[in-house]
Amino acid sequence: MKRSGSNALCLVALLCVLGTADIRAQVSTSSSPVNAGGALSVGSIPAGPAGVSVANINTALQAIQNGNFVQAEAALALNAHTQPATVQRELEMAHSLGALALEFHDSQSFPTAVLVAQRAFSHLDNTKPIWSAADNFTLSQASELAGVLYEVVLGNRTAAEGLYQKAVQSDPTNVSAAQRLRRMQTADQFMAGRPFPQ
Repeated sequence: MKRSGSNALCLVALLCVLGTADIRAQVSTSSSPVNAGGALSVGSIPAGPAGVSVANINTALQAIQNGNFVQAEAALALNAHTQPATVQRELEMAHSLGALALEFHDSQSFPTAVLVAQRAFSHLDNTKPIWSAADNFTLSQASELAGVLYEVVLGNRTAAEGLYQKAVQSDPTNVSAAQRLRRMQTADQFMAGRPFPQ
């Protein structure tokens, strides 16, 4: 099922506030977020969580549709709840962009989804120099986010599985990464005709 454009924007707003690693939140409706022109709908948006401007998310969506990623990131940064030039800000921006990449993918705007995912990866890359000093929770979040984008948007199951494994190794309490890894391993075993793990 497709998520509506308004739900997509509320999802991004929630990600900005919560900083959650589960970027494929359980928001679904039967309506398509795609308008007649094949782009994500950006119409009337219900109010998001406190401190998040839905107008900024609308601006980011419109800017992406117009190919202006600098403006899109600037609009998303206005909703950020973390200090600039920190790992947390980079992760927050990567999550916001990742959520939008998934929405564009779901709306079958595949080239745009890939471009937005690449922008999310650039923010994740900005965190790499301090990964050795970062806490395990942060490492796990970054790895899981990258895994989701590799799996869903780029279709690279091998890279995704390795990143989910890294997420679980970094933080064994990351249930969503563990579930994603187990799902992929089960699918691999099914394809290879091996017995399923118990």
